[in-house]
Amino acid sequence: MQLTLDLDWGARSPIALPRPRPVERDAEWSEGLPLARCLHDLSTDICAKVPVLSHIDAGQVGFSLSFARNRRGSGTYAFIVPLRFEGGAVTKKHGRRTYTMPPVDLQGREALYLIYLLAPRFFDLPQRRKLHTIIHELYHISPEFDGDLRRFPGRRWAHGPSREAYDETIEGLTERYLTASGGEWPEVTSFLRYSHRDCRRLFGGIRAPVIARPHPVPA
Repeated sequence: MQLTLDLDWGARSPIALPRPRPVERDAEWSEGLPLARCLHDLSTDICAKVPVLSHIDAGQVGFSLSFARNRRGSGTYAFIVPLRFEGGAVTKKHGRRTYTMPPVDLQGREALYLIYLLAPRFFDLPQRRKLHTIIHELYHISPEFDGDLRRFPGRRWAHGPSREAYDETIEGLTERYLTASGGEWPEVTSFLRYSHRDCRRLFGGIRAPVIARPHPVPA
């Protein structure tokens, strides 16, 4: 029962990011870039400005890190794990057994989705492609926000019959978000400027909750 969706650009190596200068941050940043907080704030802003994503409550979306096995420029940069089965079902029968997903607590709220970014590969993408990647993962969330994923008709239910058309949709949503932000990069996107090396140099690293990738367990 495969439950994750990988985002694989399969393209040339990304353009190197310019090295940012140190900027003033609150005390939390002195202990490492607070990835979960940054992603929560960015996702909340995106969903407030992009109507097709307005059904998403970022408080029930967990964010964590995974690690790429190599530093190649192309490959998987992020993936989403739904914590319910098709149609938001809590259990799923497979053969003679019934399975469920283990609960994940997010500061007193139950997570419906987990989004993982792959380090260091994600952080070495250009800034706009990072934003595109995050919106790509958010768009996979079901319009019912029931713990299932958005499903297109047919066998290619994850991205629809055309991956190119799907990517064009995400690029349109990315542009819409930036337009709704006044045509400028809002403050909540500032962490996207930093490469993996920048995060180590400026903040001492990246700090994110360790959330083990959940898998179905017998109910």
